[in-house]
Amino acid sequence: MPTLHLFNPENDLALAHNDVGYTVPPSAMRLHNAGATLPLWFSEKEDLIIAPHADLDWIKHIKSQFDIPGNIASPNSIDKISHCAPWGWSHNTCQQFINYGIDSSLLPDEEIITKIKELSHRRLTIKILQELTAKYPFINIPLPFEARNDKEVLDFANKYKSIFIKSPWSSSGRGVFNASKMSATEICRQVNGIIRRQGSVLCEVALNKTKDFAMLFYSDGEKVEYRGLSSFICAENGAYTGNIIASQENIEQSLNLFNTTLTLTDLANSLCDILTALITPFYNGYLGVDMMIYHNGNKHEIAPCVEVNLRMTMGIVAMIWSQRYLSNGATGLMRVEFSPQQKYHKTISTEQPIIINKKLKSGTISLIPPDNNFKITIEVS
Repeated sequence: MPTLHLFNPENDLALAHNDVGYTVPPSAMRLHNAGATLPLWFSEKEDLIIAPHADLDWIKHIKSQFDIPGNIASPNSIDKISHCAPWGWSHNTCQQFINYGIDSSLLPDEEIITKIKELSHRRLTIKILQELTAKYPFINIPLPFEARNDKEVLDFANKYKSIFIKSPWSSSGRGVFNASKMSATEICRQVNGIIRRQGSVLCEVALNKTKDFAMLFYSDGEKVEYRGLSSFICAENGAYTGNIIASQENIEQSLNLFNTTLTLTDLANSLCDILTALITPFYNGYLGVDMMIYHNGNKHEIAPCVEVNLRMTMGIVAMIWSQRYLSNGATGLMRVEFSPQQKYHKTISTEQPIIINKKLKSGTISLIPPDNNFKITIEVS
C-alpha cells in the first residue's frame, strides 16, 4: 500500500507558534508550493505526493531521465493510502492532510503530536549530550543551557564570552545568532522577544568549527536505526545552504581523516540506543542529528549533538539521491537557494547533463520544477 508524501518545510514555524490555528505566511507557502514535488526523489514504488499545482511537463521530462518511482496524487487516488509521511509533523500538518481528504485514523492523535512538539524543542540536545558524556567522559563540551530570562543569558555570556543563542524551535540555521560581539542591550532585545514567544532560549558555547556534518536515522516507532551520513554547508550566519553529493564511503572517509577520539561507529551505535529510549514510540520517520568537527587544542574532536531535526532533512534527501541517482565515482553539490527578489530564469537548462543508466555522471539538474524564487539544484562533476 502506498505512502502519501507532503513537503511542508513551514512545519518548524508551525511548531514555534500555537500551531493548532497557525496560518502559514505567504513567503513560507511559496517555498511549500515551489518544492512540493521534491518527495518524488525519495519516494518508493507506488508512493504518492501531494502537489496539486505540479508542472506535469517537467515531471514527465525528469522521469524520462531517471527511474523515479513516485507519482503525483489525485483526489481519486487517496483511498489507496496506508501511511502519511510529511516533511515534519505538527497539528498544522494533520490539518493539511485532512483538508486533502485523508481520514484522521491515518494520522497521529493530539497526544502524539504534542509529544513530537516537545521532543522537537532544542532542549533535547541537552538530554542527549548528558547521555553521551556519561558514556564517553572524554567529550569535553559545556552543555547547552536553557535560559528563561535575559539575566540568565547575560550570566552565560559573561562566563563563556563567545556564545550562540538559539530559539527553541527553528530550522536551517534560522533562529540562531552569534552573541559574541553583541552588546548586553542587543542581546536582551533579541532574547526577550524569543522568550516572550517561545518561553526560553538555548545558550551554547561557540566552538572552533572545522566541518559540519550529520548522522541520519530512521525510527519505526519501536527502535531507531542508523541510515548514514550527511556533509553539509552553512553560511557564516549559520543558515543552511547545501549538501555534499557523494557516496557514503566517500563522506565517511573524509570525516575519518580528522582522526577524532570518538569514532563514527561508536557514536552511531550510542545514538541509536539513546534515541530509541527518547523518541519511540512517539515518532515514526527519518530524523537527523547535526554535528561538527572542531579544533580542540592541537587536534580535532566531534561535537556529537549540535541539533536534532525530528523530521525529514535535506541531508536525508542528499543521501537517498546519491544512493539512487549518482554515477559511481562522481561527487557534487546540492544547493538550496531562495530569493524573494531575484527572478530565476524559469526554463529547463539547454545544456544537457550527462546521464548514463539513469544516473547523473556530470552536469546540473534541478530537483524541482523551475521557479521564480526557489531553487534546489544538483551539480555533479
